[in-house]
Amino acid sequence: MKKVCIALALMLPGFSGLAANAHYEEWTAAGGKVNWTTGQIAAEGYGLPPANAVGNAGPLLACRAAVVDAQRNLLEATQGVRVTATTVIDNYMLNNDEVKSQVEGVIRNARILSRTPAPDGSCKIEMAINLGGPASKAVYNELYKPAGLQSWVKQPLEWLALAIVPKAYAQDDVPLEKAPWLVEVEKVKGRLAVLEQELATQRRQDATPAIKPDTQPTGLVVDARGSNFIPSLSPKIRQLRGGIVYPDSTAEKSDRLLERGQLVSLFARDVDFAVQHPVVGSRPLLVKALRTYGDTRTEIVLATEYAQRIEALNESGFFSEAGVIIVLD
Repeated sequence: MKKVCIALALMLPGFSGLAANAHYEEWTAAGGKVNWTTGQIAAEGYGLPPANAVGNAGPLLACRAAVVDAQRNLLEATQGVRVTATTVIDNYMLNNDEVKSQVEGVIRNARILSRTPAPDGSCKIEMAINLGGPASKAVYNELYKPAGLQSWVKQPLEWLALAIVPKAYAQDDVPLEKAPWLVEVEKVKGRLAVLEQELATQRRQDATPAIKPDTQPTGLVVDARGSNFIPSLSPKIRQLRGGIVYPDSTAEKSDRLLERGQLVSLFARDVDFAVQHPVVGSRPLLVKALRTYGDTRTEIVLATEYAQRIEALNESGFFSEAGVIIVLD
């Protein structure tokens, strides 16, 4: 099975070039272009030489100015990338310094795709960045951070603990000892951890694969044409009358997603192109979306039959390695 790494798509320029019209691209107000099939954002910049430039310095200074302009346009394009149906990366940059720092760092290290000096002394620069990586990781950390419920529960509990348990003051030469009740609590926690580990091991041993190894698909292609679906950094797949079946909501899956800082899936405009894409392997599972979920346009609803198949694959750890492509109009 192939990983859904954006790097893999970028390593296959020949394949991408053969079906460039199947790529899903969006132009931004800043003149940047988001390619959701390769996971890239590109932008152009233009520069003029300063009036007092002499000799060969003029074209060099013009290209330097073009780089600054391209980086500015690239930043604006990146800020407008959808994370969900109602949020863009800029929302996270405004509320989180880590996201802002990571995005700005990626822009500073953007790749120069082309450098075109003109006869009049001006210069055109095209630059690009990958959507997957440190910036996406920072966004995912913010997107998937623990819900606020934990915060307002944690604070009262800490206050209650301070109110019930008196503070212990000790001289420097007197060793501190844990309260007896705290020792017992730690013992209980240790036993619970052991039980949870044993239960998890038992579940893995008892689980039977829903699909035989020789017929196991190598990736997933979702045909969402006609559903009004739009690409984003966090697309979701839902059951007809149930919850989300992809991406997996367990902590283990989320940790892998955050650590990689990668897109959950790629997007394309052509089904034939999608099922032949290396990222979904040689035997991708093709499913048809029914519609989008509620008022959102970044969540897809599948028929019960398809959703149950994806759930079974999810439980086997299939999506930790397999690639996903969503086909749009």
